[in-house]
Amino acid sequence: MVKLSHIVFGAKACKKLLAVLLVNALLLSYLLSHYQVSQAAGFSALISGNTLDANYVQVEKNTSLEFMRDHGEHPLFRNEWWYVTANLVDENGQWYALQWTQFRFRDAKGNKDGVWSNQQSYMAHAVLNTKDSQLFNERFARGGVGNAGVELAPLAVYIDDWQWQSKPDSMFPATLSLSWTSGESINVHLDSLNTPVLQGHDGYSIKYPNSGLSSYYYSFPNIDVNASFEDKDGKKISLSGHAWFDHEWSSQFLADQYHGWDWFSLKLDSGQELMLFQMRREDGKHYWSGTLSQQGLKTHHINTQQVRSKVSKAMPVQIATANGVTNADMPLVWQIEIPEHQIDIQVSARKQQAWVPARFGYFEGPVDVNGSHQGQGFLELTGYQ
Repeated sequence: MVKLSHIVFGAKACKKLLAVLLVNALLLSYLLSHYQVSQAAGFSALISGNTLDANYVQVEKNTSLEFMRDHGEHPLFRNEWWYVTANLVDENGQWYALQWTQFRFRDAKGNKDGVWSNQQSYMAHAVLNTKDSQLFNERFARGGVGNAGVELAPLAVYIDDWQWQSKPDSMFPATLSLSWTSGESINVHLDSLNTPVLQGHDGYSIKYPNSGLSSYYYSFPNIDVNASFEDKDGKKISLSGHAWFDHEWSSQFLADQYHGWDWFSLKLDSGQELMLFQMRREDGKHYWSGTLSQQGLKTHHINTQQVRSKVSKAMPVQIATANGVTNADMPLVWQIEIPEHQIDIQVSARKQQAWVPARFGYFEGPVDVNGSHQGQGFLELTGYQ
């Protein structure tokens, strides 16, 4: 396990802990001011920007990803995230939908000297949805303090006791430990024998043609999961199912003329996995891209000309703001066709109220797949609020 260097005793250590808490409390203010966005603008605005900044390393085509190295962080890039979504069931067939994300942001203009001037900042979300409830917490931390970061050999991604932990020489098996301030916790065991799926063109994912917007992006879409969830009364519930892991980093992900994106991660009954995203532009010239894989192995790149899509149903989603609760219509039922691969499916959100009430919010929830294929997965929507 990762050593939490701030959990110690003594007057000196207490002063250090108070300093850590103060720095973390100030981080939200930093994100709001440095990226010049409002909380109401949502997550997509947090990573927008029109200008290529020479202070950050840029994504380049024909760059080979290497593992284990690229499971770790890439601190010279502006943005990065590690992402797990999981569809789970208990012994009675009750479904649970788990999401964990750790984000990294770099301020290239920050002072490079001293622990308290570290350029890296971290934000993490832990969400557990059921039919009738949602658990959510988020955390912020500054790099270089000791309570948050990313380490290799073994891979560890953590903020305090929220931790992803791998083996020294492989990504899997791995464990993920999360807890919520209301008293619940979950310990997740993840295992996969597959190699990573390189999204886009060998891991080079174009967000819009001829725009300079791109990322390095890979996934493990076929992960077996066993988990133990403990509710606030101490009752333990065994869960099992499948998870999807994403890792993505970039310095130029989204520009101001883009409203946001629609992202799908789908596990089909054919043994195939389908990742699709649509980048939405103000002028209506939206762009689709994706990857179809077979149990994490044989892959086919999906381009925008191959995708036929239609929003079958938009539904009001409740969004909590500083001024109260508002509703925003969001596309929660989709018809998606990829004729070249004999795919004609309806993708439906399993839970209408799956808004992630973070400082920079977005919709993220489980979906069911019907049509030419059956299956399940996750849907993420940004830029609709």
